[in-house]
Amino acid sequence: MSLILTGALLLTSSLSQQSWHQGQAVSYRNITLYPITAGLSNRTADVITLDEGIKQGTIVITETGSTPNLVRPRPGSGGRSRSGFSGNQDSTAGVGGSRRVQVRGQVNRQGAQVNTLWLTNTSGKTLLLIAGEMLLGGQQDRIVQKDGLVPPSKEPTDLAVFCVEHGRWTPKTTNFGGFGGGAGGAFAAPSGGRGAAVVSRNQSEVWDKVGHQLKSLGNENATGTYRENYVSTKTKPVLDEYVNALMARFAIAEASGVVVAVDGKLIWMDRFDSKRTFAKYWPKLLKSYVLDAMSQPNRPVKNPSFKEAMQYAESREGKSSFEGQDGLSKLTKVESDTSVLYELEDLKTTPAIKVHANKATKQ
Repeated sequence: MSLILTGALLLTSSLSQQSWHQGQAVSYRNITLYPITAGLSNRTADVITLDEGIKQGTIVITETGSTPNLVRPRPGSGGRSRSGFSGNQDSTAGVGGSRRVQVRGQVNRQGAQVNTLWLTNTSGKTLLLIAGEMLLGGQQDRIVQKDGLVPPSKEPTDLAVFCVEHGRWTPKTTNFGGFGGGAGGAFAAPSGGRGAAVVSRNQSEVWDKVGHQLKSLGNENATGTYRENYVSTKTKPVLDEYVNALMARFAIAEASGVVVAVDGKLIWMDRFDSKRTFAKYWPKLLKSYVLDAMSQPNRPVKNPSFKEAMQYAESREGKSSFEGQDGLSKLTKVESDTSVLYELEDLKTTPAIKVHANKATKQ
């Protein structure tokens, strides 16, 4: 049974000034990174990441209607678990109950859906999914729609996604994967689709953000796929330059999260339960932040102070709502006029562990 509550209130900050110390902000060109030293919890959640599961072969993701190997659906289940990790879909019911999915002029009647995939987790651990993680292959490349926890099961469950390749609706691979077979993976940058996923959860806005960033980086391509930003010969050398400069100076061993400023504006925050979890995501998160910086004007500006960055991470003022699954997870949303914050909690432990938080500045 899912739980959804809504209310207007001021949440108590989970990041007090006593829980962080003055870290070393790191800048390169027009991007500045502010390390958050304190984790969301005093424990580390026992979860598997998407990259780890894909690499091991214990996380299998397919188009809906393509039941993963070795999965035997329950009678009447339609091939998927009823306790799905689903979300809004841009689709309509077709004749006889089949799904007809509009993909910018294309319609599919074979069961595949734009905004839903099937995920099977046979890892034996709970899977942590982070909004904006890229899934490559299938009928078109996608990104994870929202943060969530998926328990292990032999049955596939619904996975809410957004398309980041609007010009293709033809099979490329049977299963979805990541860059390098899952090792290293990739995120859509905050201004290249991830921000729209977090702020509005709207497919059209995700497409618009992806298209805008592809154009600003000179990576427009036949299918409009976001992955071109990572592999293009136009951008990869610059991407590597940024990443190498920042990676060498950012104190990852001391950080459980980061606040990001581009062109002097605080735009994003990612924070995890522990340093260990953050370190797993750091290489792919860093690349996404850099792509944001590369797509901006790169004007000389005054950077926010470290205190201002921590205040951005601390603020919990706004209208709050909650969703999740009883006994499994709780996803808290706090929205103000200027930003949207999400915090994901693992409810299987007592007390619950806050696993991940992200915050996006509204553009």
